[in-house]
Amino acid sequence: MAIPTLLDYQFWFGLDGVGTLFGMNTEVDVVTVDGLESFDVRSGSRELPRDDGSVPGFHLVTSKTPIFELDILGDTEYYEQLEFFKPYRNHEGELHWKFPGRSQVFMRGRPRGRTAKRDGFTSGKIPVTLAFEMADPRIYGVDQEQQIFIVFNPERSGLDWNVDWNIDFTTPGGGSDVVATNDGNVNAYPIIRIYGPVTGSCDGVLVRNLTTGVDLEIQAAMTTGQVLTVDMDARQRGSGARIIDLSGVSKYGAWTLPRDTFFLQPGDNILRLSLFGGTSADVQGIVYWRDTSY
Repeated sequence: MAIPTLLDYQFWFGLDGVGTLFGMNTEVDVVTVDGLESFDVRSGSRELPRDDGSVPGFHLVTSKTPIFELDILGDTEYYEQLEFFKPYRNHEGELHWKFPGRSQVFMRGRPRGRTAKRDGFTSGKIPVTLAFEMADPRIYGVDQEQQIFIVFNPERSGLDWNVDWNIDFTTPGGGSDVVATNDGNVNAYPIIRIYGPVTGSCDGVLVRNLTTGVDLEIQAAMTTGQVLTVDMDARQRGSGARIIDLSGVSKYGAWTLPRDTFFLQPGDNILRLSLFGGTSADVQGIVYWRDTSY
């Protein structure tokens, strides 16, 4: 089952594409919702465990706790709908919604509380209060954006510095800078995949965001067929997923200091891919991200 395309004033919550639809034109009416698109900045500089035990990430904003007041029509639908609204310890679901004039978006989290009142006998409706815990306070676009980039060729742009940088770059691969646009209002934390050379090898990669000045340098040798995956989303959210992976092997130690989190600021970001050492320059990468907001 895939996540549905929502109509205005509809919501969906589930795990791995399996969930429940509620809101407009469903058996579950949303009477009110509070705290979905509001936020509070953290009052302290130290990250502490969330109330629900989830692993914290590096967030400027505190956890969000949206609260829904629902009316469920009839007992049959009541039990079917509540099956998905239960607490999860080791998994985060996705809460999607769509408001008029805006694109469908979602947040990651889990239900943290549920109260049902059996006082709707005459109306046929069962009032339910449902609360969520969103350890990650960011709101994400449903569509995953992507941009392909290949090894930068200094002969196509830039300046010819008469300086020995003491860095062993490979032969130019014919590429150029590319633009990745985050249409949200806060930083987006991308997933970057670098696909190993068709022939030969390289000793490491450097991805630069020329707009923000943040560099991502991985000193790990890559050969034909290998894929280097860098998951900045996992690092920022503290999801527990592997952050630096080379074809199934953790390479976190190959990430050079100071290990600043690589991000895409709101608007356009100019990206450049370069290589270190080796015998090949036929390497390409793809950066994936979602438009991100509070």
